[in-house]
Amino acid sequence: MTPSARVLLRLHVEAVWGVRLPAIDRNEMTLLPESATPAWKLCAAEIAEGQVYIWRPDVADEERVLFFKKSRA
Repeated sequence: MTPSARVLLRLHVEAVWGVRLPAIDRNEMTLLPESATPAWKLCAAEIAEGQVYIWRPDVADEERVLFFKKSRA
């Protein structure tokens, strides 16, 4: 059985940046609290099932909203 794109994305992000992710079963999620803190605030990926957004836990909701407003402008 071939792993899904979401499983492969999770494995890749965890291996490259040394972070911990919950299961990627939604299009937007936050790193687990016990994660290392990567240099990025947002990891955005395009996979066959759509776009996936992975946020650092310390990014405020207001900043997340601003990102989406700017990206859709």
